[in-house]
Amino acid sequence: MNCITDRERKIVAYLHNMMIIDQQMEKVIGLVMGNCVFGLEKEPIGKLFNNTFRHLNGEIIAILDEEKLESKPKNMQEKAFIMQAWNILNNVQNHTCIWIEEKKNWHKKGLLFFLQQDK
Repeated sequence: MNCITDRERKIVAYLHNMMIIDQQMEKVIGLVMGNCVFGLEKEPIGKLFNNTFRHLNGEIIAILDEEKLESKPKNMQEKAFIMQAWNILNNVQNHTCIWIEEKKNWHKKGLLFFLQQDK
């Protein structure tokens, strides 16, 4: 399980089997399909490339850290995560990401803000 960190390098979530799991490891809050990142919205919120989560405007919203959490979800928890991931996936209506030009600056809002939006 890889750590996802904010601009202060604090862990805000984890990436496990392309599922973005909240910091408390209780629920799936997003998905990565290909390199597109999805939350509660029907469309992508950004992309993951070069170990960097980027908003659609190209600004950085999180970093996929090299540090790995050694513990993994328990079997029952893994099944619950998969069901939660399917719920997010079933909500997706537009899985095509636009071209994103990389910017060096951080977005004012972080990854968690965009994952939790529901339009």
